[in-house]
Amino acid sequence: MGIKAFQNYATLTQSPLVLAPVIESFFFSLEHQERSVLLGYLVLPIVLHPPSRQFLWNAKSTSSLITFCKNKDFLAGLSVRVERWKHITGIAMQNSVSCNYLEVKEDLSVAAGQVTNVVDGLMPKETKAAKKLAHLMSPYSVPAVYRILGVGKL
Repeated sequence: MGIKAFQNYATLTQSPLVLAPVIESFFFSLEHQERSVLLGYLVLPIVLHPPSRQFLWNAKSTSSLITFCKNKDFLAGLSVRVERWKHITGIAMQNSVSCNYLEVKEDLSVAAGQVTNVVDGLMPKETKAAKKLAHLMSPYSVPAVYRILGVGKL
């Protein structure tokens, strides 16, 4: 496989259009919170990190964000991953809003839009992990989530 094949693979797997359903499933499962749009920037860096995704995949109803943070491997480099995925996340969320899959309210909370995205099965493991991540983050405010995860800025 040449360099061109690797570039094409990266283009396909890191496309905002491919990753948008993962972010949408997160917001569909998240309880209403002011400024929840900021939580969207944490989804891809956590869900696409294989050890974190495996934890979320196996998370039980009793699991919490504190349980997630007990494993330091999940938090190692999270700020760098957030910075790396920030641009793609922004494009994916903008596309979802433009297509009415997501709706951003005046208080910067995000809710399901008027149209349902039918591309749900493209990344099933990541989609399920995003739903469980929403379950873990729902009890906490947005600043608390950032503080608990140790992410200082976007």
